[in-house]
Amino acid sequence: MAASCFYLWASPPGVISYPSQFRSWTHVKTQLIGAQSPFFAGSGGIHHVYANDKALEGLKTGHYSDGSILVFDLVEGREQAGVTVEGARIRVDVMLKNASQFPGSGGWGFERFMGSDLTKGTLDENGRQGCAGCHRNRSDRGFVFSELRP
Repeated sequence: MAASCFYLWASPPGVISYPSQFRSWTHVKTQLIGAQSPFFAGSGGIHHVYANDKALEGLKTGHYSDGSILVFDLVEGREQAGVTVEGARIRVDVMLKNASQFPGSGGWGFERFMGSDLTKGTLDENGRQGCAGCHRNRSDRGFVFSELRP
């Protein structure tokens, strides 16, 4: 985990790199977004949320310190004989807390990696502002939608 955090922090200011070890972090939750959901068109599939140690502490306390990283891993959901299984990766969304780099969005920076491309984030400034605007709805919870299950 330390190596992937260093990789994130070693990036140029405002740039968020792919956190290659996120699947070894704490798995926070999984959701299946099916065809009945209004979110299906843009985010349908199986969502896994992961948190590094700092973000895990934030999920417990509601306060996220700099260095907190949350990852939203979206994969296809495929039905096989009545069982929903994971298909190909659709995208990985990353939230990185760094109050000095991202002061206009509650201290959070946002990036998206599509499919299996682990090197090039795809969000432009409008996309980042869209993420920040949506997450602003959760300012009472540190701008984070995910919660730990009791």
